[in-house]
Amino acid sequence: MECKSAILEQAKKYNDYNVIVSPMNNKISTVSCALAAYDNENIQLAVAIPMVYNSEMYSTPGDYCYLIEIPEFLKVSSESYSS
Repeated sequence: MECKSAILEQAKKYNDYNVIVSPMNNKISTVSCALAAYDNENIQLAVAIPMVYNSEMYSTPGDYCYLIEIPEFLKVSSESYSS
């Protein structure tokens, strides 16, 4: 995934610093941030919780969707939790 790779590339530039990533876009970018943090334990995630949702104007459905296959991530994650 391009987004995950871009996050990992940026994090490499700051090995001697705390790297905190806050996904502020869509669900795809949030998943990419999580996958990058899973690959690089020095990446910390910060998620902003909105005080109020604009549910009337939240989103408009489109005619397409994105499918992201992450079976290896799920396999490793489930193995981590079972030990």
